[in-house]
Amino acid sequence: MSFPKNVLLIDDDPEDCEIFFTALKERFDGVECNYEQDARAALKRIYDTTIPAPQMVFLDWRMPLISGAEILTIIRELPHYKGIPIVIFSGGLANYWEEAQKLGASYLLVKPSKIDELIVDLTHIFELESKRKSN
Repeated sequence: MSFPKNVLLIDDDPEDCEIFFTALKERFDGVECNYEQDARAALKRIYDTTIPAPQMVFLDWRMPLISGAEILTIIRELPHYKGIPIVIFSGGLANYWEEAQKLGASYLLVKPSKIDELIVDLTHIFELESKRKSN
């Protein structure tokens, strides 16, 4: 199974980001993670075609100022992000999943509170994506 070499995490919660980084470091050695805490900074990065697009994006659905839905819509309109899997990485009930799928989300990952749970979830998503690419 191949893991993405470069992922982008867009999330306004520093604690959730720390759990995410720790899980990647513990289980997925060599996966580089870029992080944007602010939606505006994330959009600036996404629009900048001089920055290589990541192989996978993890996007918090509930962000202040600019929602995850708005960011997802923008990402899906950009040619250099076409085909990049977008994982909705958010807490709480997943009552937004249907909308996220319609907007182009690839996967849903409800934020776990423990690193070992996140490792299992990330492994599952990476396996699904690896199988999708090989078909």
